[in-house]
Amino acid sequence: MTSDEGSFKVSPEMEQCGPLLWTKLEIVVEACPGSFGRVFFHKVASQIQEGPTCGFVACPGSFGRVFFHKVASQIQEGPTCGFVGLILAARSAGLVPEEKYEVGLKDVLAWARMVKFTNMGEMFSADWLARIGNEFYTLGKFETMNFPTASEIVKYVNEQQIFLVPYDCDKNFEPIERNGEGAHWAAVVGYFLMHSEADDPSKQIIRFEKVEEADNVKEDELFVVAYQGKSKHPALWKFTDLKKSNFQLRIADTKKAASFQLPKKENPEDPDLFGLLGKVVKVNRK
Repeated sequence: MTSDEGSFKVSPEMEQCGPLLWTKLEIVVEACPGSFGRVFFHKVASQIQEGPTCGFVACPGSFGRVFFHKVASQIQEGPTCGFVGLILAARSAGLVPEEKYEVGLKDVLAWARMVKFTNMGEMFSADWLARIGNEFYTLGKFETMNFPTASEIVKYVNEQQIFLVPYDCDKNFEPIERNGEGAHWAAVVGYFLMHSEADDPSKQIIRFEKVEEADNVKEDELFVVAYQGKSKHPALWKFTDLKKSNFQLRIADTKKAASFQLPKKENPEDPDLFGLLGKVVKVNRK
């Protein structure tokens, strides 16, 4: 995927990148002429086929960096997005270095039902999901935290720390604002960072690299690379869209709420989805 035409180049190692995320990133970059971007993520390869990878076509004067780790993924069966997200995040964070560390979905579900964290596979508490992770993954640390800043996304992903993020899911699996009716989980494994300074010809190349200067990342310049259990392909979302979606999680699916296991409210005025609102689970190796 090198290019001798136009004013940008692609480094040789980018040849291992697949077309799917490449196309998504191309759309983003073309919408921001004169900008440059950087990408870093922990790759999740599909079990169904050799999975999608990453990349993007830069517009003239653009700059990009890509880095990822291959990790086996899986598609959810039924409303088990939180549990599948947990498995994806654990693999991406390096908690399954050998087959003996692999955790089965049925085992996790059975334990969660036993402790009354779920009925049908739903998961409406970041604290519960973190506890499940700590129970099953001996090499890992799962902790609930407030929704991360843009700089924290870059900083922690650089350290191979993964975020399990609850959000409102649209029909195309992208973040939407429906008050929580489509509550879903995704594993944020990477980022794509856009900037508006690409005058230097030496910057007009796409490479596999981390973005080390994470202290002052602007929200409106950051995109996240995420996987979720309804698709084997990586998603590319605006950080601000994911944040807005998370911060309006209030009501469980009204058609199914009666059959859901919801955490007990700490205060009467808490929304139904207080266990998800403004929260994520950070996953890393001990």
